[in-house]
Amino acid sequence: MGIDSVGTRSTPQRGPQYLGGPIAERLTPARVTLTVNATMTAAQLVRKLIPLDCQNATTWTLPTAAEIAAALPGLEVGDVFRFNVINYGASTCTLAVNTGITNRKIAGELAILEQATHIGAEYALVMTAKANPSDPSTSDAFDLYLLSTSTCTRE
Repeated sequence: MGIDSVGTRSTPQRGPQYLGGPIAERLTPARVTLTVNATMTAAQLVRKLIPLDCQNATTWTLPTAAEIAAALPGLEVGDVFRFNVINYGASTCTLAVNTGITNRKIAGELAILEQATHIGAEYALVMTAKANPSDPSTSDAFDLYLLSTSTCTRE
């Protein structure tokens, strides 16, 4: 419970702060096991927290920009969507971009999309273009950034 500038009590809202909203959100992890190359679904991505059991060295391809935009209605150009992948499996997983997604360079370096075992990574998708249904020449597009990595340990 907080008090606003006119002294009225208010209840904090839940949601992602990086989109200008509240600071807390409720997540349900999307647990995934990979044994062969596969494509991530938009439904898995929008869960935001993805514990990954990678059993063989595999490539996991992101959904297309159009699929992501459809799963996150209301996104506008400049909006950021963050998600985390934690590889607790026995093998390395490589995250691959799909149609409409660009792996962005920072200071000449592309985001490292290969995750060794027991590594967690936080990524950001920034919407750079939005499809206009009345103009078929437009399409959804995102830039992918690697924000951070961390080592996960076993007990």
